[in-house]
Amino acid sequence: RQFNGSGNVYAKAKIMPGLAVKTLFGANYYSYHSKDIAYVEKGHAERGTYDYLYEYGNFSMQWNWTNTLEYSKTIGSHNFSVILGTEAVDYRYNQMYATRYDYFLKSPDYIQLSTGLQGQANSGYLTQWSLFSEFGRINYSFNDTYLVEAVVRRDGSSRLASDYRYGIFPAFSLGWRVSNEAFMAGTKNWLDAMKLRGGWGETGNDQVGGNYNSYTQFGLSPADSFYGLNGQNGSQGSTGFYQTTFGNDNVQWETTRTTNVGLDATVFKNFDLTLDIWQRRTSDMLYAKAIPQVLGQATAPSVNVGEMLNKGFDIAIGYRGSALNSELKYNVNVDVSHYKNEIVKLAGVSGEILQGSAYREQIYTRTQQGRAFPEFFGYVV
Repeated sequence: RQFNGSGNVYAKAKIMPGLAVKTLFGANYYSYHSKDIAYVEKGHAERGTYDYLYEYGNFSMQWNWTNTLEYSKTIGSHNFSVILGTEAVDYRYNQMYATRYDYFLKSPDYIQLSTGLQGQANSGYLTQWSLFSEFGRINYSFNDTYLVEAVVRRDGSSRLASDYRYGIFPAFSLGWRVSNEAFMAGTKNWLDAMKLRGGWGETGNDQVGGNYNSYTQFGLSPADSFYGLNGQNGSQGSTGFYQTTFGNDNVQWETTRTTNVGLDATVFKNFDLTLDIWQRRTSDMLYAKAIPQVLGQATAPSVNVGEMLNKGFDIAIGYRGSALNSELKYNVNVDVSHYKNEIVKLAGVSGEILQGSAYREQIYTRTQQGRAFPEFFGYVV
């Protein structure tokens, strides 16, 4: 059985002409439960084989609460708007499973976790994360021809170390509707719209390394961390813990700075053209750097390393048409993209190489300065 429910509610009030306040709360709840029974015919089964029950469930809940204050004003050919706001997001996920076997009856109503005679086992898992953001945006246009937008936001993430939890990310963009200019009047018979635009901005990424990358974690297992202090073989032993991950209390936001220039145009009413030329420079990249094997089997944390540069262009050409007296409408689109990827620097150590993850005890990829990320590495045959 599974259930998924989501919804939101909001309230908006106008304080004065052009000024409004809005609050919005939304939530999504998901639950899943399964019960699997494996029957065994004892007449055809090996000794010690029994009917088996496996029961599993998981539950998740995410809510977000957004509050904004918006002001807009038009003075002649000048239009501008301002938005200030905050947003909080919280997510929790919980899963559990349990097993039991050896049942007196075969009725599904009788086969429950409490009625099995042997093999009691259970496990569970809980994870959660949260975000809190403050943001502001200003939009301005003159005569619907010259466009300016500026945005700044301050984001805080529970995934990052407490001293580096918040990051500030600004952005701005400019636009020029060239087709609105008087000197373009001679193109009206074939050029329907044309806009030049450009922008620069920063974005942050915290979704690498799990939800607890900044914390050293421990677990317990009868096989790995229990020890018989009385020296007797076969005893369960005393409860103990072992280290499962290394924490990184210096982890901070991975930041990407993007510069973009572009062109949007419509010609002959049916043809659309979009061109984007862009460059993205990512700094403080989050990467699970390899650690010496003498440190044990604990998982290495993601750390901030180096810079990566991506640059390229995207071209999109589209045609909108109709047939059968406009009963049939269709679109045809062609997209062309090209980009180049390069690791500009790593941690600053000469000749440093970051190994990729292993598969069947072999490592097939690696990362190094001046090369693409990632690359296959090995003998050429």
